[in-house]
Amino acid sequence: MLINITNTDLDLSTEDPVRPAILMSWRQQQEIWAWIVDGQRQATVCVAWCDSVPDNEEVLLITPRGYKAVAYSIWSHSPGAGSKLIRALQAKLQADPMCEGIFTLSPPTEIARNFHIANGARVYRLNATTVNYQYAHDTVVTEQTIVGKTEI
Repeated sequence: MLINITNTDLDLSTEDPVRPAILMSWRQQQEIWAWIVDGQRQATVCVAWCDSVPDNEEVLLITPRGYKAVAYSIWSHSPGAGSKLIRALQAKLQADPMCEGIFTLSPPTEIARNFHIANGARVYRLNATTVNYQYAHDTVVTEQTIVGKTEI
């Protein structure tokens, strides 16, 4: 199940393998979403709302607030949970009339590429040290898209 994390006692920067340098105080000003199964967090994604798509971490931290959802870090503790999380988040954001698009700020690795492409994203822009992927925002993801689950 997709849950918005608001727990201020949680410090995700200590477990984030992608962007551990981003302070929890900054993350909490944005959004943190989790895929929860049996009360346990299986995967986590941090999302910033930006007025443009940042091309690196430094730009992310100073980009003015806007209507583009930028997933800047995602990690999983359970096989397949990251995919369920990103697809559920995509479905939620597609239903949000204020959301202008769903993008990522991803490392330029084969693992990141395979993950995002397999989950329906396309390369939006190649940057010097990152890759921006874009998820479709004009169609609604159905429950059938989330393999083996009907929870959204």
